[in-house]
Amino acid sequence: MDLKMAYRKSQDDITSLSIGLESIATEPLRKFVSLITGKRGQGRKAELVSQVLGYMNDDHNLEKIWSKLDSVQKNAVAETVHSQSTRFDSSRFKAKYGREPIWGNMSSYKPDPNYLNLLFFSYIIPNDIKIRLK
Repeated sequence: MDLKMAYRKSQDDITSLSIGLESIATEPLRKFVSLITGKRGQGRKAELVSQVLGYMNDDHNLEKIWSKLDSVQKNAVAETVHSQSTRFDSSRFKAKYGREPIWGNMSSYKPDPNYLNLLFFSYIIPNDIKIRLK
């Protein structure tokens, strides 16, 4: 696993968006809040998780996130959503599309997430998000 997607939970533990968000450090969560609101995320980790969950639980906002993805990122989401697994298959994707999508940096030090990082945690799309994107 590369450092851009380093998280604290193992892939088998990320079954919901809430668990995925709780598994990452506070600084990337602040960046998520900034990404979706345009303002720096403030507060404790639980408050940041709650802000992102509130945003992501609105189907209209999920559509906004989808619209912000580039075509390769959309293909990555579609391939994972329509597969039997919740795990992004990097080698299969590269064979089909010639490259990986652009993943944001999710390190605790100077994180720079992108909209794709709101949907994947350790290359896993949580089941609750996968179902809503089908």
